[in-house]
Amino acid sequence: MKNTHVYSTTVYPKIPVDVVGHDRTWRYSVAQNFLDGPVGDKGIYSTLHDLVLFDKYLKNERLLTTKSLDSSFVGRNKPVNGHFNYGYGWRLFEGEKMDKVVYHTGWWHGFRHIYVRDLDKDVVIIFLGNLTNGSLMHLDELYNYMKVPVIRKGAWRGNGSLPGSDED
Repeated sequence: MKNTHVYSTTVYPKIPVDVVGHDRTWRYSVAQNFLDGPVGDKGIYSTLHDLVLFDKYLKNERLLTTKSLDSSFVGRNKPVNGHFNYGYGWRLFEGEKMDKVVYHTGWWHGFRHIYVRDLDKDVVIIFLGNLTNGSLMHLDELYNYMKVPVIRKGAWRGNGSLPGSDED
């Protein structure tokens, strides 16, 4: 993971990377400001290659033991729409007769990402973008093609069923 770095504006007045986040219309690049100082929920720059390595290291216990990782995949809140919950650092999607999917999304100052792991099928989906138009939240066709549950909350009814399903 040689291309993953943590940058904070408290240390670097200008973030020393060649990527620029844009507004949802591609008209403006997003300027750094004082809110870019804290890191963890932002300020981490990576590549698809490094994130695939990260995923591999999670699977083979180079970062965490299986016991620790499994404990992060346990819902710690009341489920939303019957399927969505939050573990330790992961959003969770699970339901009866469905795969267990863990994922995380994020956006900050013109950047957006989604990292999805279907734990039952051993499928990983990673998208990185520098446009905050919400397009990474509408991947239903891809999920259906990959036979991964649709993890967009707006796709589900309050009773946990998809519109147009037998339960609708």
